[in-house]
Amino acid sequence: MVFLAAMALAAKLEKPPKRIVNRNGDTVFFPSSSETFDQGLLNGRKLASNSYCRDCHPDSFHQWERSAHRFSSFNNPFYRKSVELMADEVGRERTKWCSGCHDPVVLFTGQMGAATQAKFSYDSWEAQQGLPCMGCHSIVEIKDVGGNGSYVIEESKQYPFAFAKNETLKAINHLLIRMEPSLHRKTFLKAFHRTPEFCSSCHKVALIPALNDYHWMRGQNHYDTWYDSGVSGRAVRSFYDPPQAKACRDCHLPALRSAEFGNRGGFVHNHLFPAANTALPFVRGDSDTQQRIRQFLENKVVTVDLFALRRGDDVVVLGDRPPEVTPGEVLDLEVVVRTRGVGHPFTNGTADSNETWVSLEGVGNGEKFFRSGVLDSAGRLDPAADRLWTYVVDHTGAHMDRRQPQDIHVNLYNNGIPPGAARVVHYRVRVPDGARGSVELAAGVHYRKFTRDYTSFSLGAASPSLPVTTLAEDRVRLPVRGVNRKSKIGNGESRAPERGNPDKPWLRWNDYGIGLFLQGDLKGAARAWTKVALLAPDKPDGFLNRARAEIAEGRLADASVSLAAAEKIRPDWPKTAFFRAVVARDEGRLADAERDLTKVLAKFPLDRVAWNSLGQVLWLGGRFREAAAAYGKTLAIDPEDLNAHYNLMRVYRAMGDRRQAAVHAAAYRKFKEDETGRALAADLRRKDPWANRESLPIHVHEEAVPPPADAPGWVASLGEKGYETDFGYLTRAHPPIRREAVEPAAGPAPRSTAYEPVHLFRKPK
Repeated sequence: MVFLAAMALAAKLEKPPKRIVNRNGDTVFFPSSSETFDQGLLNGRKLASNSYCRDCHPDSFHQWERSAHRFSSFNNPFYRKSVELMADEVGRERTKWCSGCHDPVVLFTGQMGAATQAKFSYDSWEAQQGLPCMGCHSIVEIKDVGGNGSYVIEESKQYPFAFAKNETLKAINHLLIRMEPSLHRKTFLKAFHRTPEFCSSCHKVALIPALNDYHWMRGQNHYDTWYDSGVSGRAVRSFYDPPQAKACRDCHLPALRSAEFGNRGGFVHNHLFPAANTALPFVRGDSDTQQRIRQFLENKVVTVDLFALRRGDDVVVLGDRPPEVTPGEVLDLEVVVRTRGVGHPFTNGTADSNETWVSLEGVGNGEKFFRSGVLDSAGRLDPAADRLWTYVVDHTGAHMDRRQPQDIHVNLYNNGIPPGAARVVHYRVRVPDGARGSVELAAGVHYRKFTRDYTSFSLGAASPSLPVTTLAEDRVRLPVRGVNRKSKIGNGESRAPERGNPDKPWLRWNDYGIGLFLQGDLKGAARAWTKVALLAPDKPDGFLNRARAEIAEGRLADASVSLAAAEKIRPDWPKTAFFRAVVARDEGRLADAERDLTKVLAKFPLDRVAWNSLGQVLWLGGRFREAAAAYGKTLAIDPEDLNAHYNLMRVYRAMGDRRQAAVHAAAYRKFKEDETGRALAADLRRKDPWANRESLPIHVHEEAVPPPADAPGWVASLGEKGYETDFGYLTRAHPPIRREAVEPAAGPAPRSTAYEPVHLFRKPK
């Protein structure tokens, strides 16, 4: 008791760092969504006091200091050059849009605005801190799921002597934490830290008018794509569901064996946050981290399958007994890429600069006769390759290729593969006239964190190309009709290559159908899924998925037959009920549709599409108040849902509530894609035929020899260190940041009480 009383007295006498009084700094954090409770500044040394955490959590610290979070700010050359260019073009004020997630120490010490920009340095101590421990663990509120750093942070409460320089007092502080860790745990590990909604605050991006002087657009978005997938366990419509639902931390904060303070059963969460950034450890020379990230990526993130040859209307599967080919024959080859160990689209994140592609190589008589998806001598990717990335067009109609978020206007295409889905890549390959014995085809999926040109932009033209990680491979040997059909390998025995997709035939057909369906080949998908039903008559997947294609084609009677077959195999499956409700709605059987959707929502109460479907059924039945409530449930899950806003506009107009109708009309206009935007890409399509072809949902790769890859014009202007700032944010005038109108044109409206958001994590009042 005497000891505790003495500690209490000493704590009272201790003088912690004073709160920063803002005199010359910038406390307007907008256009970042991040903020402090009183909009005041924070103590940068305290916010980045990582060594304080290291004393008790050395293993977590050791992992974090090698992570992409540690190098999120101007200690990351790829990020730094992008922001330097952005600041020079549109001013440093706008770069605050990035800072809540990338540069919290710079932002919250008031060094991002006009008042401090003249003395700011990208090499300052604050600018080199990245995302520190307290950058996450001092967050006290997640405002919403809108992203862009949508959180509130504070200077966290500490035990006595947390800031003491005296070693004895520091030891007492550590002892107090170990004696009674509850306050420490409550302060730094809140319930929302374990949720995907917490991760969404930074791993979801909105491009706002204050940034681009154009239009609201959704950018990088790990959260919604995970939410709408089978991985989340919240959506009924997925093609595949994992045995157990997973959230962000299940993959990106895996268990790490550790005896540090706070471990659970000898394990802590791995604060390396393994993901896909192979560039940062490479440029640091951190081979151990580079290897660990590569192993993470190679662990069945995707698979590739040399699935079949198309001969007319026949699909000849490349299985245990591959078909014969003849010299000079033109092969239409179907390659299927399937996402597996990923809970969001592949690729995601910086999808406009991630370089992810599919390759195909053909070898006969010891010589390569077909090559697609290869790098040239300068390290540039074959422009005719099948790319799994997002091709972005800027405001001038050119390719946005230096990560300039303020210039993003429209996507020419987005070839990311959703989680638990597939993409079919179509190749046309001619067997050499002199082929004998056999020809071998090899397909691969490859990943490089940044393109060759963006690497030059960030590091200089003389910098080495970033490493390429091969995520998946598949090989098949096709016998050539005629003599010498056996191919001798090694010791003279004939051996088939190891295949990249060992799945059962029905699963391979199912993936093929998914890929065709997502490309819009509805008849091809229906035929593939009919084959699934024949190969696996005890599985409902073939019938259910065929119904998806039949519904999309408007063949509702056929879809009803397929759904009845799926129901017979697996009674009361919510997936069947959902699509049966779609058919019933389209046939005008509203009571049947409502009954099925009610069953679906009993098991999937957070499926926004199911709520939208119920809202539409109720709207069609003239039950406007109930429809408004259903659409309100959607907006409680996703406040940006276009379908819900549009239909609530109609519902409230039907009810005579013009003000509420105006609220949702304004939201619909805000979140809706600019329909004129795609016209801007017309000239680019003519100038870049490879990008134009890649934007087509169904296209064929038939170039046996890769065409040359040309460098963009700006590469020639780069210096030895890549892009070098001209301090344009100081020397040029930049327009003021636009503020978004809060109220719709119809005038002020009371806040809707039809729904309450379900993902708010607010500090108790």
